[in-house]
Amino acid sequence: MPISFNILLLERPEGLTIIGKGEPPTGECPGTVGNPQAASGNLCIYVGGLVGGTLFTFDPDNSGDRVKGYGTILGVNPDTESASGYGTWAVTG
Repeated sequence: MPISFNILLLERPEGLTIIGKGEPPTGECPGTVGNPQAASGNLCIYVGGLVGGTLFTFDPDNSGDRVKGYGTILGVNPDTESASGYGTWAVTG
């Protein structure tokens, strides 16, 4: 699933954090699934629910960076045939 930033960031986010359901916020990602927030230079993905798999991000253009100034791609490694999930995200440049 692509995550496309609405505005092209001048610098790509250096930090990428996935906050699992029920996990506490961090300094880089101080928000929640209902109020996503990201400290400067971070992409924070907040998991609202995930069934039958694990989340990962990968490099959209094979240049070595998982997050670009325009977004990233989020995937699910399925443990079952019907893996699914939902959540929110926030980003700052």
